[in-house]
Amino acid sequence: MPESYTQRVRIRDVALAAGVSSATVSHVYSGRGRVSERTRVRVKAIGDRLGYQPNQTGQALRLGRTNVVAVVASFRDPRIAEASFMPYFRNVLAGAVLEAGAAGLAVTAGRAGADGQIATTLSYDGIIVVDPMPSDPVLERAMSDGRPVVAVGGYDERPTARIQRIRLAIRDALPEYLDEISGSAKDLRPSIFVGPRLDHFTNDAIAGYQRWCARRGITPQGGALEPGESLDDAAMRILSGVLPPTVVHCMNESFSAAVLRAAERLRLDVPGQLRVTTVGDPCGLGAQNGVDYFATDPFHNGSLAAKAMAELVDGGAPADILLELPRVAVPPSPSLYRLA
Repeated sequence: MPESYTQRVRIRDVALAAGVSSATVSHVYSGRGRVSERTRVRVKAIGDRLGYQPNQTGQALRLGRTNVVAVVASFRDPRIAEASFMPYFRNVLAGAVLEAGAAGLAVTAGRAGADGQIATTLSYDGIIVVDPMPSDPVLERAMSDGRPVVAVGGYDERPTARIQRIRLAIRDALPEYLDEISGSAKDLRPSIFVGPRLDHFTNDAIAGYQRWCARRGITPQGGALEPGESLDDAAMRILSGVLPPTVVHCMNESFSAAVLRAAERLRLDVPGQLRVTTVGDPCGLGAQNGVDYFATDPFHNGSLAAKAMAELVDGGAPADILLELPRVAVPPSPSLYRLA
């Protein structure tokens, strides 16, 4: 148990008790400088016994750092964000918080304006942006300020900037999936269901889908969530066309849940009459019956982003990450409808 002191234990108190200099104690707690392992262990033990708490603010000022990372959702329309994006963002944020804490960093979550300014009262060392758009003002502003950036979802290549991209391999995974199911489908009519704005991840999915359609001589079909429209209304619009799709690829589980609800209202059997794909966690509590998943764990992705940011803040070089999307089919629930 720490000894009782009426005043805060200072670094020189630990140095005096350990018989070393204050600089050595500083090196032990900051992780910098050359200190033998034996000395490090002994100083830490004495510091614990005395109840010493390092002054994190002072350390940050000496290193020119705040030890704070900002995590920002690139969506700026709160209605759209809450309807279709926030479940994914919350899981990314949770993963980033835990990983950042293990690396000695704190996290602040902020909303950015159209000019890229983040609404937070805290100073921060770098920014993690989730699903940025092309020429995203948040990333552009951060890079112009010289701050390190991690872009979860991808971004344009910037060789001279301190930006690390974490991309999901949907551009190749979606065409491979369509190739696989086309062999057993008599009349394959694929469609894609996207949001109202085109971030890098959505653009990757569209590019892969359009490439597959071009190879097959098929006119690409799809639908985007329109301003003021609910996910359920958009899903019904996509499934209620003159020649409705037999496959709908959805950008996340909020979109695929809306398609499943629309299919139920239209008495379509999933996956017998309609195959639904989504990007998400097939092992999560909200895994959707009958859906083919391009499997990814947002919590893990957030953890990767925070780990990458910790390395960038410490002076590391960016190293882009491409996350594979293995396909996992969640078994369907017993259907209420009999196939014709």
